[in-house]
Amino acid sequence: MENDCKNIKTVFGKKLHSIQTSKQLSQEKLAELANLDRTYISSVELGNRNISIVNTKKSLKSLYGKLKKYYKQSLIMKTNRNKLF
Repeated sequence: MENDCKNIKTVFGKKLHSIQTSKQLSQEKLAELANLDRTYISSVELGNRNISIVNTKKSLKSLYGKLKKYYKQSLIMKTNRNKLF
């Protein structure tokens, strides 16, 4: 069970970083937009933090504006790759 938790944190962190870089945002800018600390964003991206649902929403909203777009894209990716993210 503990391994599963570490794995999901790592997968989420890598995905967050991938989206952030694809949108050409620095960790500093993402942190500013999400009203979070840059070091917090860094530790989430490294899979060292168990990010709360509230902070997940803040981060994704900062990247996508509207969360509906994120969920639609995630569903397409899940269908195409049979993965959560």
